[in-house]
Amino acid sequence: MNADGTPKKRGMSPEHMAKIRDARMAKRAEAAAVAGTLPVAKVAKTAPKAKAEKAPKAPALNADGTPKKRGLSAEKMAEIRALRGTKKKPA
Repeated sequence: MNADGTPKKRGMSPEHMAKIRDARMAKRAEAAAVAGTLPVAKVAKTAPKAKAEKAPKAPALNADGTPKKRGLSAEKMAEIRALRGTKKKPA
């Protein structure tokens, strides 16, 4: 608190921040003039990022060339369910 009871202001004033921003932009513009390009930050904002197109994945094949089936057969799942039902839970 200040002596008059008002809270202390934190950070920099908007005027001071504007001066800093202007100085930073002038420095970037100078560097761009020397290099003959836009500053990196400007280029990054203006140029859209190119996304690589993904090729569709070929299905996994069996030895005879037929596509592999995913998951378990109905018979195998029934066997697993039957085994689960016979297990006793530990006390």
